[in-house]
Amino acid sequence: MPIVQPSAHFTYGYDNSATTYDGANEALDISSVLDTLAPTDVPLLTLIGRDSLRDPCVQVKHEWLEDEIRGLSSSSTDADLNDAIEDSTTITLATAGDYLKFRGAAVGTGPCDIVRIYSTAGMEIAPVTGTADNTITVTRGYFTGSDAVDHSGYTKYIEIIGTFQPQGKTTVGTQRTTIKANKYNYTQIFEDSYSANRTQQATKKWLSQNEREYQFGLIAKNMGRLFERTLLYGERIAPSASTGGTMQGIVGTLSTNVYDKAQAMLTEVHLRDALEDMWDAGAGDDDGVYAFVNGPQHIRIGQLLDPYRQAGYSDRVLGTWIDRYRTPFGNVTFVLDRHVDKGDVVIIDKSRIGFGPLVGGALGMSKIAQTSRESETWQWTGEYTCEVRQEKAHAYITDLAQTGF
Repeated sequence: MPIVQPSAHFTYGYDNSATTYDGANEALDISSVLDTLAPTDVPLLTLIGRDSLRDPCVQVKHEWLEDEIRGLSSSSTDADLNDAIEDSTTITLATAGDYLKFRGAAVGTGPCDIVRIYSTAGMEIAPVTGTADNTITVTRGYFTGSDAVDHSGYTKYIEIIGTFQPQGKTTVGTQRTTIKANKYNYTQIFEDSYSANRTQQATKKWLSQNEREYQFGLIAKNMGRLFERTLLYGERIAPSASTGGTMQGIVGTLSTNVYDKAQAMLTEVHLRDALEDMWDAGAGDDDGVYAFVNGPQHIRIGQLLDPYRQAGYSDRVLGTWIDRYRTPFGNVTFVLDRHVDKGDVVIIDKSRIGFGPLVGGALGMSKIAQTSRESETWQWTGEYTCEVRQEKAHAYITDLAQTGF
């Protein structure tokens, strides 16, 4: 099983080297304690890093912009393509707004697109001569060697394969672009505390230990686990005068590549289809895609190789598992994570996930003013958020069978 290594990080805190600064009552930035947590306990947090936001978070509403490469294809069920007549044909596109992807002009007057129209019945090539109101107009049979095709009974797909620019023409084509989307998340305060009375500290223990330091270690571990679980499954709520804000995690952000398997057993096809959809959206390189699973799905993934295994009489080690899965659409590394639901597979492109604190709000500890010399209280707090960028580049397989393998 691969062990993910901590990512680079940056710590925000005060400069206690200044001789004129009294930091005795300052909350200490102890976020580096998160780096001491076992990677097997918080593998997602270890992989992403405790301070991996692309831009520093400076507001409780953390915002960024996302853009996409302009689409080059669409589809249609228009009956106007249900013949093989070579003429000017106006095609209604299946998705509203798709006509903005195309550029049309009368042939010879300026730049226009050349499209490939195809279905199970065949393929034809045509220039686009006009666009309007979610339609495009093409001239079928314009190119020698590309006859019109009768696409009756099939979904028609239209994709841009090039542009048609007459030599010597200086006409500039219409600009095509996409609208940037504003994305955001809220910060969330994580809090814990520890109180100890003087008697507890003074009492002799059977095990030699400092009780306060021991409890601090437990708090650090629990904080890391809470970060991990919120990064996976957190839901977003805007802060108000009466309630605090919460951040949205990976699963709550995803809407495109989400597959509810209704208690079906995980198969290789499920994984490959998810990776193909991620690949279509431009998901990462060979080393950037990770799938987080709990025990049952990890066992099931190991079984996918069983038909291809062979054991000899001398083999004395029982047990198999799979660390990586290779496909034409990229490779994925499997990571065992006890915080993932047992029926889920969460697949991420690491380069598009960030996690980090509000500037000045990294995990820290303060001693609370004493009201009695008999007890002391320490409070731990940290205000964090996450970025899940280009949600189409991630995938979520859910409601998988957990038994019966």
